[in-house]
Amino acid sequence: MIFGFSESLEYYSNNMAETKTPLLGLQYSSNLGLHNIILEMDSKLMVDMIKGVIKPSWRFQNLIEDIQEWLNKLGGTVQHCYKDTNTIADIMSKQGSIKAINCAFQNPQNLPKEAIGPYRLDKSGMANFRVRKKKARIAK
Repeated sequence: MIFGFSESLEYYSNNMAETKTPLLGLQYSSNLGLHNIILEMDSKLMVDMIKGVIKPSWRFQNLIEDIQEWLNKLGGTVQHCYKDTNTIADIMSKQGSIKAINCAFQNPQNLPKEAIGPYRLDKSGMANFRVRKKKARIAK
């Protein structure tokens, strides 16, 4: 782990948050002097917009261009990853959105307790599965 963060983006839609978050991450990376960034995102739509495969709507155009500029500046790339492999980022986003906590982490021991187990699994190369409870069905 090099760096992780959670930041409250209180008044944004999920698509806007999916666009603002990588921009913040790239700016944090620049401040830390990091280069050759691999930006992994579980939103295929956002990855395709950043790569220029599809044209972003006017609402996202400027942010997408900013992300592209930062990636070029830092020698970075963007790639899609499946949600199941992005558990730690999902936990961090919940920290920012639900708990409205702004934090930066450069040490795995300082991660939120919910993220430590998935981090250890990821670091060891073991598969990480999410288990969800079945929703109760109401008979009509």
